[in-house]
Amino acid sequence: MSKTRRITSIITAAVLVSISVLLCSCSKGGKVSVTIGDWPADTDTMSSVYEEYLKQMNEKYPDIEIIPDTSSGTATSYLTRAISGQLPNLYVVSYTEAANIIKSGFCADITDACKEYNYAQSLNPLVLDKVKDGDKIYGIPQTAYALGLICNKELFEQAGLVNADGTLQYPQTYDELAKTAKTIKEKTNQAGVVFPTMNNQGGWIFTNVAWSYGVDFMEQDTDGKWKATFDTPECVAALQYIKDLKWVHNVLPDNAFVDIEEERKLFASNQAAMYIIHPTERMLVKNYSMNKDNICFARVPEGPAGRYTLMGGNYYAVSPQSTPEQIDALFKFLEIKGHSPNVTEKTEESLSMSMKKDNDENVPVMRKAAFPLWINNERTALDTKLREMYANVPDENFADYSSFIDVMVHEEEPQCAQELYSILDSGIQKVLTEKDADCASIVKEMANDFQKNHLDKLD
Repeated sequence: MSKTRRITSIITAAVLVSISVLLCSCSKGGKVSVTIGDWPADTDTMSSVYEEYLKQMNEKYPDIEIIPDTSSGTATSYLTRAISGQLPNLYVVSYTEAANIIKSGFCADITDACKEYNYAQSLNPLVLDKVKDGDKIYGIPQTAYALGLICNKELFEQAGLVNADGTLQYPQTYDELAKTAKTIKEKTNQAGVVFPTMNNQGGWIFTNVAWSYGVDFMEQDTDGKWKATFDTPECVAALQYIKDLKWVHNVLPDNAFVDIEEERKLFASNQAAMYIIHPTERMLVKNYSMNKDNICFARVPEGPAGRYTLMGGNYYAVSPQSTPEQIDALFKFLEIKGHSPNVTEKTEESLSMSMKKDNDENVPVMRKAAFPLWINNERTALDTKLREMYANVPDENFADYSSFIDVMVHEEEPQCAQELYSILDSGIQKVLTEKDADCASIVKEMANDFQKNHLDKLD
């Protein structure tokens, strides 16, 4: 059953509990009570920062009660919580969930509040459009990124892949990526590149590669039906490229079952030199104690059809049971948190506190944002000012990525993206575990699976 069907099938049950949710969360002792999901746990280093947000809320808005909720999850898991009356008023999900969440009635229309608090006018339209349906706004973009190529400076140096000015010799095409990875493997005996294969992450990255080979994964007919369109020579060539990394170039890790945490572990411990990811890999430092100055970022390589990068990220959604008073309280919380287009003393204080925390913990802080979330001059000026204060990595380590030369931004696939990623995962696993696997047959099977089990079941 597709995610769309799963969400639709339980939305009725979620609505049935909405009255009880309202009764238990709207007010308590005359206060407006709101539950904030994705609150950091006590063991998280950001916990102290959020405690300061809570303190500031209590001081400025004593009539608002903030109830921290440390859980996080997907749209489906949140819907399950809705059935038991435990849905947070504010929660965080990825942009790929937006269409399903809006269609299922699982989020509130917050258009009026976005206009009142200046979000509608100040957010980058590229990300704001991801949480809109027509003229209505159903979410607040939290993060945005464009994928790049992360490179381990120490392994590049050991392999002699450094220019005279000290910058790395980044591969500019996918063919060069394979050659660079092979040089690193020969000179250091470590994996030249890592490609994920599990938990939808392989499919997620593969779409980025496939677009650069000229692949279109789906299109909509004139009658509104969606059709899988990736059973093509271009997609076969892209999958063959991944297969060749293993069986021709021998530059991948021995383990064919890799998720993002395994990628990070290999990279941070100098057992792998490159992988495709967004440039906010704070976990390399926080979880694996990697030296931040050993992290470099470049643009994604160019393929036969161009240099494409995937744009994605997360956004805040508001539960549909939230009252106007609760929605207003949530926007007040976001302003205290500094996630607001409106620049005040508190905004600067909160943003500075968060950025300083990263700086103090040696988490990379770039002088230039990975992807601009805001477009209003006052807010972008504040971001620039604070980044100048707290930037802690050499500019040259991120200069190639930040140049964005010849890079075309591509949005995630419009329908059933997570299901597509899962199907692509299985194909990637197959070509990396079976030397004689036929890429054309696998692509045909994947396209048929996606059409029959997901696109054909869209309402």
